[in-house]
Amino acid sequence: LGAASHDGLSSLHWSLVAGVLALMASYASATSVNDIADERIDAINHPGDHGRPLVIGIASKRDLWAVFSLSALGAVLLPIASGAIGVAALVATSVAVGMIYSLPPFILSHRTYLAPIALTVAYVGIPYCVGVVAVGGMPGPSDAPLVGALCLLFLGRIVLKDFRDREGDAAYGKPTFLLRYGKRATCLL
Repeated sequence: LGAASHDGLSSLHWSLVAGVLALMASYASATSVNDIADERIDAINHPGDHGRPLVIGIASKRDLWAVFSLSALGAVLLPIASGAIGVAALVATSVAVGMIYSLPPFILSHRTYLAPIALTVAYVGIPYCVGVVAVGGMPGPSDAPLVGALCLLFLGRIVLKDFRDREGDAAYGKPTFLLRYGKRATCLL
């Protein structure tokens, strides 16, 4: 959407292709490290879910650390190799958010207010900016209405997702907005 709003996608930009592939790799790194960090919570919330390889036993922590390492490295190197240094910097930020979301000392996933904001930045703000930068643009005030609307939609989805995960989150003391303020406040938000 960032690329389309700035360039109209009138031509193929290799930096945009590299950016999309790099974002995919950064999401693989974030998911891998989060699966490692939340293995016990996921065992309660998602037993038998094939999207949770540790829980169902088809991968080890070592396997997921390897996926994390390779995908994080690929996420940053791919745009650099294509000459898209600005895209690489944005994707490196995405990888960093994925790490601090799940790993000590920050563990943003266990922060009531920071968790949904961090995910919104990582899954809406950064990808939008990658698109803009990949087509040679610069994010600016004119992007605010679209990015703001997308962020609000995503934030609502993330906060409501906690209904699905409340049993495991409660068992391990994860202070989600839902567990802290209840169903009514969560639906209002």
